[in-house]
Amino acid sequence: MTTSLAGSGNDPAKDYATLLAELSDDLQSLRISRGNPPLQVISERSKSIKWLSVSGISEVLTGKRLPGREFLTTLVRVLLSYDEDGEPVRVERTSPEITEWSQRWMGLTALRLQLRRKSKTAAPPAGDTLARSDREIVGTSSHPAPPDRPSTGRIGRYGETANVAQTGPGQPLRSVRTVVEPYAWEFRTGTMPTLPGSVSQWPDQLRNLLTELDRGQAEAAAATRTPASGRSPLPALARAGLLKREGTGFVPTEAARLWHETGDPSHLLGALHVHVRFVGEVMLALAEGPLTHDGLLEIAKRRYGLRWESAGPVRDRTGWLRALRLADLYDGQVHLTEAGGELQPLLAPGAPEWEAEVESVELPVTPPAVGELLHDLDEKALRERPYASGLYVPGGQDEHGRLEALRILTEAATPSISDNALTKLILEHFPGTRSESSARAARDTARSLGLIRRASSTSWAATEAGEAWVNSEESINLARIIHTRVFYFGEILQELATAPQTAAELAERATAYTSQEYRPLRIPSIRARLDLLLACDLVAKMSQTVYRITALGRSFGEAVRCQTARTEPPADTTADTQARETPAGRPPTAPDLAAGLRNALLDSASPEQLRTAVLSALAHLGMVEDRSDHSSQEQGCHVRVGVGVESPVVAVATWSGAHDDESYLSDLMERRAKTGARTTLLIGSGFDHHLRKAADDDPAVAVILVATLADAVTAQAVTPLTPPQLRPLVDPGLRADQRHLALRQAWNEQLRRTEVERALVGVLVTEAEDPLQEGGWLDVPTLRRELRAQQRPASEAEVIEALDFLASPRLGVVERSGTGTGGTGERFRALATTEIVLQLMRGLGQQWAASNPGRACEINDIYRQVTGDS
Repeated sequence: MTTSLAGSGNDPAKDYATLLAELSDDLQSLRISRGNPPLQVISERSKSIKWLSVSGISEVLTGKRLPGREFLTTLVRVLLSYDEDGEPVRVERTSPEITEWSQRWMGLTALRLQLRRKSKTAAPPAGDTLARSDREIVGTSSHPAPPDRPSTGRIGRYGETANVAQTGPGQPLRSVRTVVEPYAWEFRTGTMPTLPGSVSQWPDQLRNLLTELDRGQAEAAAATRTPASGRSPLPALARAGLLKREGTGFVPTEAARLWHETGDPSHLLGALHVHVRFVGEVMLALAEGPLTHDGLLEIAKRRYGLRWESAGPVRDRTGWLRALRLADLYDGQVHLTEAGGELQPLLAPGAPEWEAEVESVELPVTPPAVGELLHDLDEKALRERPYASGLYVPGGQDEHGRLEALRILTEAATPSISDNALTKLILEHFPGTRSESSARAARDTARSLGLIRRASSTSWAATEAGEAWVNSEESINLARIIHTRVFYFGEILQELATAPQTAAELAERATAYTSQEYRPLRIPSIRARLDLLLACDLVAKMSQTVYRITALGRSFGEAVRCQTARTEPPADTTADTQARETPAGRPPTAPDLAAGLRNALLDSASPEQLRTAVLSALAHLGMVEDRSDHSSQEQGCHVRVGVGVESPVVAVATWSGAHDDESYLSDLMERRAKTGARTTLLIGSGFDHHLRKAADDDPAVAVILVATLADAVTAQAVTPLTPPQLRPLVDPGLRADQRHLALRQAWNEQLRRTEVERALVGVLVTEAEDPLQEGGWLDVPTLRRELRAQQRPASEAEVIEALDFLASPRLGVVERSGTGTGGTGERFRALATTEIVLQLMRGLGQQWAASNPGRACEINDIYRQVTGDS
């Protein structure tokens, strides 16, 4: 390789593009010299070092982006680690060849930083990202230029001029399209505008808005409202570069006018890409192949640090691409069309500023005492580090305050200090530490971090490593010591090296390092580690909750030995637990079914698993799958609500997110028409808000959240509802949120019946055991007075209903006397205690189970939950 590390011209952009192209060419040459392995093979081989995705490798080999240094050096090392015959070759991480590629990366990154700084100076004025017309995108014109002078247009973010050639007499003129550079990431809005109606109607809606604004009908345009938010779309269109402020209103930008006149989507797309995050970037991702919305959401999170909780913002972007016929949605995936593929290379991708940070920093020399700790840190020692779940560092809440506090404690213990003196020092020096227990917690934290040690039963002394850190005045040495003494410290940097994350996400990832015998770390423990990493400048905050790795942190993470995360799931998975608890041949219990629903929902790659779990749950609730001729596999599944040929049949559809929002409800309607089903049960979670609203408004669709169905199954085991009481679950007249409330009301009513029944038996048993009362007979008014005295008031209807149940011949735990009806003139007395009532109920269940032994275990489980027996 003879490529220089920096460009020789005066144009950094051209130098950067040239060097990036040379880098990708040299990588392709290296790949070919090593037998030209397929991308999938390269990805598989990388797992022994650091896993690289196929799409990421493809982007780097084709020169579409500059990767991080670790990604590049890992890719080179993987390619060098196998000869042209596929035989392994040992390549050290510090080999000269790897170093040479790393230096090339540093040169390219320096140029990229230069471009980023330049882009900041070109940022739009605050509060008006489209105030200057010289930043608007111009691509085509529908009016031919006069013969005596050429037309010109502007394209890009800096207002570069592109020549326009006439294509023929009377024909439209097209500009020579050049690469469109977006604004710096922090100046681009994160909100993609949407308009009323379906995606296919958005272009017409936008044309109508532009026409009204051109005609001065600002009030009519401002009256337009988006269905999701009920707000005017004009401010969002302005932030997206399609409108600009003029006085107190809005007018179309030049890019919007040109699109309106010509219909060329490049004008609209270019303006959106310049002003809105993740527009050209989503097309870059799709250029590698079709992806689901969830797949695009993952790229938005991991590669661009976007903190979206659902795929809604992604759908807004792909919706515009589909509306402009630049993308299509089928088979549950978004595909670039031929037109989209032609425009995609013209949109230069952007990235957050943190991605542009130079990733190589020279670390300070390691003191010998600290180096010894690092030298002894093998995989076993890493696993055996203390979990340190209760770290407490006194002092100020800022990073330097924490460093200063730890330095004071370490210096105070040099050469030694008594228990009492150290406690007194902490209480006096740090006003926030008000009790001796807090002082002991601070002392124990310094010990856990490896800064002080016990010198005797009554004194403390600084460790050699702690003294070395204080003397060096380098915070990186503190981080080195902590890494050797605290579980999941440097490993946090490994996780942040992939993408910015929150403390909650890092806590979830900690389970990949946690031994089975320990409980996972909680979020406060992760925050305590992040505070120390912040103090050592190894991480930085992107927001109040999101952390990213710094250049120093990246170098530190590469330099120290870290624990290897488990790639396989823990041995004690939910599925394994269920397999152990559910013997072969035994029907699943209610908890099994509820867990199966939630597990299937998490496994978005397996829609069939969700469908199976849903059908099993519905069958448990008495809605068995209908297998008549009209319910074919092609037309989906159906269940019968109730018993008998006259009971209604409803269609069941599960939502996994891999559908076209527009056509999905139409498909459901067609299926109902073919099969004669009255209603569709649409069961899933994470519905797109447009789809959920449309489905809730459809009188033939009942939207059921998976959580609601799982709760219904679980509750049915301990608070069973009758078939009429379960009807809200499948009532299409209820919205999804109303459905859960209706079921909860039914559950509460059932619990209320149980409470009244138990209270009545208790009152009657007390009366029967009173020696001063003859016979123990009580009428309904007296029973109601007794319940009120116990702070358990009940209506007459509730009391009569409970007494009828308790006095029924099948149960017979209450005796009835008198000639009245409906409780009038009747009296009642207890024939059994509460314990006998429970025993009888359990016996009735066992009688039913005796006729079907396969159900016996399930019924016993249910009654154990009802009675509280262990």
